[in-house]
Amino acid sequence: DAAGGTIYFENDPAEPGYNPNEEHALMIAGRAYALRDDLNTAQTTSSPYVLVRYKNAVDKRPDMRVFRVLRENETHTFTYTARAGTVLQPPMPLAVMPPPLDDDGDSYNTEVTPENLDPALNVPGNAAADFEHYNRFTYEDRKGLKWVYRGQHNPDGSLPALGMKFYYATLEGFAYPNAVTGVDEAPEAGTITPFLHDGVNGSKVTGTAITARPVTDSVIISKGDLKDRQKMPVSLMPPGLLESLPERKALELLKYLLSKRE
Repeated sequence: DAAGGTIYFENDPAEPGYNPNEEHALMIAGRAYALRDDLNTAQTTSSPYVLVRYKNAVDKRPDMRVFRVLRENETHTFTYTARAGTVLQPPMPLAVMPPPLDDDGDSYNTEVTPENLDPALNVPGNAAADFEHYNRFTYEDRKGLKWVYRGQHNPDGSLPALGMKFYYATLEGFAYPNAVTGVDEAPEAGTITPFLHDGVNGSKVTGTAITARPVTDSVIISKGDLKDRQKMPVSLMPPGLLESLPERKALELLKYLLSKRE
């Protein structure tokens, strides 16, 4: 029943049923998601819980389900495996929300590269080579998506890992209640704010990094196992692509293409 419900909130402390949506909760495909747990003040608003209101299927009366907001537990953590050559997907619901892009179309999502990353120590006999692409694990495409493009090469023999700081654009109804008065002080909808916040409310530059461990295991599929093969009607690099890119991304693309000719 609750799967067809909605998030219950009332952001105005002067109204009956005051319960601000400081968890920045939303319903997607019948599931309740919460993006914050740091804006709650137990003495003024409440502890981090999400309320889902729905109609009880048995007695047809309004009902309510209560869900506690947890960052991690023994089963679900923010450390996971990411496969090289694929898009680095953020946790739900960030993966289906509008991407956090700046005015130039660049993503606020930021890779946190390990401090012990020293590629020159991992490629014997190539100490003088260009290791620019080994100084990070991800590449951002023209849509603001982060791709994991490599895996191993850690100098101390540890498993390769990177951190990602994810961001999201606030939606209407996301509350920032004053810790003393409870009055909503939310910024304009669409303000970019960090997921798993660890700093001042609303800051765009702080956040807790999520750990991803890139792997490069190959998966070989024989042609006989393919159900169908079709030629793409549009090239992955269609006419007009270069003109649509911001100048910096266009230069990066040209640099990459020229490097393949060497």
